[in-house]
Amino acid sequence: MPRLSVFSIFCVVVVFLFGSSAWANQDSRTIRNDGGGNVNEYLVDLSFAILSGEKIQIDGWCASACTLYLASTETCVTPNARLGFHAPRGGTDAENKEAARVIAARLPATLSAWYLKYGAELDGNRFVALTGAQIVDMGAANYCT
Repeated sequence: MPRLSVFSIFCVVVVFLFGSSAWANQDSRTIRNDGGGNVNEYLVDLSFAILSGEKIQIDGWCASACTLYLASTETCVTPNARLGFHAPRGGTDAENKEAARVIAARLPATLSAWYLKYGAELDGNRFVALTGAQIVDMGAANYCT
């Protein structure tokens, strides 16, 4: 966890101090088919999106680390959104449990509790999915307008 925090903070500081045209020019992004990936990389991208005020619209499949975008207040979902959750994989058991805690800590509170109960214990090959409507009903995001 300390390396993740230091690395993430470093990236945020670099963008804040020097800016980045790659992120600064993005007003919005639409996610339609994102199966996730490395949690650290998504956390860095999430930091850039939050710093730049980028609006993120989830309008399709968003799974695994992609669900971290729900940590931004600028993220909305459409009725077509489907979000897939599972336990992190690729590290030791201890590293994967820590990654699950990192994910849960960044999700909106009601979704975090749900994730820890229903998603964080699934092996990395199985997903439990929520629709955009379920995410909105939980108060974890708003519908896109």
